[in-house]
Amino acid sequence: SRIYHTPNPVTGQPFPGEAARPVRIFVWYPAVPSKVVKMKYRDYINVKPADKRFDDYNTALNDFDKWATVNWTDGKDSSRNKILLLQVEAINDAKPINEKFPLIVHYAGANSRRNENIPLWEYLASQGYVVITIPELAAGGDVSMEMWPFSVTGRETQVRDMEFAMSKLHNSPNIDFSNIGTIGYSFGSVYAMRMAMYNFNVKAIATFDGNVNNKNGQNILESFYNPKIKVDWLNIYRAKYGELDLKVFETLKYTNRYRIAYSNAIHGDFEDFAMACSILPNQVPAYALNERDVATAKKNYETTCELTLNFFDKSLKNKTDAQKKFSNIVETKKKEGIIKEYEFHKAAKVIDEDDLAHIIIYYGIPEAEKIYLQVKNDKDYEVLITPADLLVMAKSLRMGGRRLDKSNEVLFFIERNFPEDNNVLIELARNFIELNKFKEAKKYLDKVLVADKQNKDALELIRVMK
Repeated sequence: SRIYHTPNPVTGQPFPGEAARPVRIFVWYPAVPSKVVKMKYRDYINVKPADKRFDDYNTALNDFDKWATVNWTDGKDSSRNKILLLQVEAINDAKPINEKFPLIVHYAGANSRRNENIPLWEYLASQGYVVITIPELAAGGDVSMEMWPFSVTGRETQVRDMEFAMSKLHNSPNIDFSNIGTIGYSFGSVYAMRMAMYNFNVKAIATFDGNVNNKNGQNILESFYNPKIKVDWLNIYRAKYGELDLKVFETLKYTNRYRIAYSNAIHGDFEDFAMACSILPNQVPAYALNERDVATAKKNYETTCELTLNFFDKSLKNKTDAQKKFSNIVETKKKEGIIKEYEFHKAAKVIDEDDLAHIIIYYGIPEAEKIYLQVKNDKDYEVLITPADLLVMAKSLRMGGRRLDKSNEVLFFIERNFPEDNNVLIELARNFIELNKFKEAKKYLDKVLVADKQNKDALELIRVMK
């Protein structure tokens, strides 16, 4: 991928770093049944890259992942091996099923293990999804030295790295890139939201105990905030979340929003630490038992996996029974005491000038007028369309895209559906002058001068035509 060499503040020369920015890509996908031996959990940690230039970088990742996975145990090999030698469900380099599946893009938590959610990723792949995740690394040149991505550059870099990784999969015949879901755990929720706000192929977002639910996360979102985003959003978090602020959840009113708060959970219950605790229940550190016991931790994680699957099944696959299954899980877990709070907000309907201009340009004025009249008379729709906004779109098509015919179509729509506006007539005249259709241009300029004999723009354009 890219590489940024941080300059020495004294000499101005760049610090040494990697030869390139390495992005290690993990992908899970539905595979043809096989008798090949399944992987061990440690295989997700002991990764060996083919490119020897990145040995030091890879060693840093592997060492951190191993430490973060088993550092809470008693340190004995027998204890650690119960986790590291655990057989998982995946087969390395398995033969993929020859069919297209939705893509799930998972952003890990900041400075998190690369293996933070193995059961979830395998589970989603077994149910018909392709899942991709990558390490989160520092933005500077020496990516092996620092892994904290909290800086502004670092945050943007996480999304850019994922885009790079996705580009490497674009030739994969089993991925439907028009049907994408994102998952973000902890700080990764910011990146998951960031991607959805400008990639219109993202149809659904799931966030796990995410920073989008506090003021710090909201400040991060402000620089690229798109309040008109239209996706489905599953927002799961701890009821006892510190500094909880649901401003983002409340303002994204054009999304279908599910909010679920767990009664007793810790941050680690949204990664596979919760499942590892059930393997070594007597070694779980005291801090992890302040809010819940080991059995509850396991139920919290399993509930998250089940809810996430049915959420994506509904949003990305349009499965008819997925919503019912989702609702049944919520009701069951509320009775069991796992879920404390649940609410759903149906997306408000909206159409704005971008939507309408797109319809005009690609489907023509008759179709645009049909839709416009329909939504204008529908009390459930919020119509964010003004002649001034459409006029800006028309000017952009003329000045930026040189698409004079399409600019005229937008202007004709304004002329037919809104009160007469000299600014629209002037813009039509400009377009016809550029098209060397002076007779049509003069017709519009004459209309302007009837209403305003001293209109400077009209008089100047008439002078230009002479």
